[in-house]
Amino acid sequence: MEKDSLIAIGRIAKEWGIKGEMIVTPMTPDAERFKSLERVAVESARDGVRWMEIRSLRSHKNMPLISFKGIDNPEDARKLRGALVKVDAKDSPPLPDGVYYQHQIIGLEAATPAGDILGKVEAIIATGSNDVYVVKSRGRELLVPAIKEVVKKIDLKAGKIIIEPMETIEE
Repeated sequence: MEKDSLIAIGRIAKEWGIKGEMIVTPMTPDAERFKSLERVAVESARDGVRWMEIRSLRSHKNMPLISFKGIDNPEDARKLRGALVKVDAKDSPPLPDGVYYQHQIIGLEAATPAGDILGKVEAIIATGSNDVYVVKSRGRELLVPAIKEVVKKIDLKAGKIIIEPMETIEE
């Protein structure tokens, strides 16, 4: 399976307890999807991508608490802190119209309705009320709220996102 066909559904936040469990910060609209998984790809800077079998999965304060076969203590779990938990893109459920996975947005070219290129979407910040797209261009970073007043169109086939820049208020 190609690395590019994998999408992140969570990030290991930290180890939990003494049996090698880890708290996962979900990066998916439905954290319940973790319950149906038997194995996942875990990508870390240290070890690259490796497939791991899930030993147990439960919820703790609305966060997935996961353990993998072969990770039996907090020391081994700590080595996975910050790693991405990924699944094959083809196993992702379809989303309603107008809703996108993060991996579909990241990498899109951002432009104004007039066609001026602003840069590429490099990251997404979850703020609670709405996501914020981080658009990088020529050494600068634009923070674009993902609200319909600003994001006018997302065209995955064309690889573009049309953004109506907000006016800034200066004192």
